[in-house]
Amino acid sequence: MKLITTFRGLDLADTVRATEALERHVGRIERLLDRPAPLRTVVEGDGTEHRVWFSMQVDNSEFYAESRGHDLPLAITNACERLRSQILKRRRRRTSVRLRAAV
Repeated sequence: MKLITTFRGLDLADTVRATEALERHVGRIERLLDRPAPLRTVVEGDGTEHRVWFSMQVDNSEFYAESRGHDLPLAITNACERLRSQILKRRRRRTSVRLRAAV
């Protein structure tokens, strides 16, 4: 998976923490995909609150997740879990449609 990350308004320490958290969570998303897809990430901070956006396009489906919070790793984790749940929901729908078509 290709991770495309943009950092806005973060100092060096927050950038390092965000990069480590992203690398830790991206593997969980990558395992759910049939083929590699680019994951675009924006991490923004203003000193007190952090915002994280994930967006990716897989086949003809587009996924988007956003999270905000005072704790940067927690905001990244929440956004990752939202994106992961969207991908899982799509997989379940596709599987059930294929099973219904086979019957």
